[in-house]
Amino acid sequence: MIRSRPPGDPMDEEKSTWFSGIDLESVKKLINLKSLPHMSDEDRFKTVMNSIKSHRCFKTWKSRLQVPRAGKNAKDSRLFREEVNLLYKIAPDVCMNIILEGLTRTLAHAPQGSPEMALAYANRSAILLKVRLYKDALQDITRALKSGYPDRLKAKLFARRALCLKALGTQDSGDVDRALENARKWLRRMEKRHPHRRLVEDTLRDFQRPPPLLEKWNSEVFLKDVFQESPEIVGASSSIHFSGDVVRASRDIIPGEIIAVQEPFVAALHERKSYCYCAHCFIQTFSGIPCTTCVLRIYCSETCKDTAWREYHDLECGVVEGMEFVQNDVLGPMIVRAIIRALKEAGSLQALRGRVRSMENNSELLKRGFSGSVFDGRSLETFFSLPTHAAVRKPRLLLAMTMTSVFMTFVLATKGKFFGEQMTTQRF
Repeated sequence: MIRSRPPGDPMDEEKSTWFSGIDLESVKKLINLKSLPHMSDEDRFKTVMNSIKSHRCFKTWKSRLQVPRAGKNAKDSRLFREEVNLLYKIAPDVCMNIILEGLTRTLAHAPQGSPEMALAYANRSAILLKVRLYKDALQDITRALKSGYPDRLKAKLFARRALCLKALGTQDSGDVDRALENARKWLRRMEKRHPHRRLVEDTLRDFQRPPPLLEKWNSEVFLKDVFQESPEIVGASSSIHFSGDVVRASRDIIPGEIIAVQEPFVAALHERKSYCYCAHCFIQTFSGIPCTTCVLRIYCSETCKDTAWREYHDLECGVVEGMEFVQNDVLGPMIVRAIIRALKEAGSLQALRGRVRSMENNSELLKRGFSGSVFDGRSLETFFSLPTHAAVRKPRLLLAMTMTSVFMTFVLATKGKFFGEQMTTQRF
């Protein structure tokens, strides 16, 4: 199914990742393009898939996909760390967001429990202390110690912990004293000529309270209890209601009044934001923790990480890197997540197929989006009711989008267990 851009969108399919080096003109000769807008989504998918499976373009693309991905490895983590170190030397005070993002990328590529992971957490804690994000710094210090940070350098972390606790004005002064005592203890293990030894000694000698905590922006305070919710539209104010196929006001609405705060059925981050925003709740995170397996997902907390794994990432994790070969913008990850969420909401592929058939048989397009008598933007029915505009799209664009769907299905089938078991490329 194709549910994306509206008609007339100037999408240039030639720029899609998987089209690079593929002779699209020869593919067009295999398919009656004029018939594509008049087919159902299912028939269009089958027609294109059966036409291109034996074509050299599909074989070329499959061979690209089979090239092993680097994944988490110490070499890449070290390379990213060296890039960040160089940037910090060049502009230590003007690129903090970029430096923090780079350190998180370093962390994401580090193997679980490796020295590179411990070092990435420790280095990031130093920058977080510098920018006065003390709570985040404390979290990274704890993570570095749990990841096996070397004894000869632990004095730095404990001195840093003492500074963070002092800045936060912790109620238990014993916490600060214990951190300082640990710093003195581990200082004996640090080399006399280590460049950071003087910094630890100065902290112990003249322990001063750091500048106040940097307050983060919190948008949630503006979105709580802003209206009485509508009984028929989830996330909308009771000031609006459905009237036929339109939404009407139930009363006078003041200019600037918020009438809806709705959660989407599915959402995803753009690749460029992967290392500075939580992949689940999308909050900006300065001390994100990586997925245990893949290098492209960062979470603001263990809670978000566990929730994401339970709801979709268990199936998404194995295919996210492969999707870069299909769609390298936000649309690709969002489509994959939508498919997984639909599958999990339905319970099985067979149950999902049944729900889709039921919705397709409903001739009233508006009613497809309702769950009973309620319009809930988070439901599969509402998502499915979005129009495809297939009948008015250019056949060439329909071909490109359907080929993308075929290639995405191939990745889901051969790189993960979306269909119950991981298929071989020959079986697809």
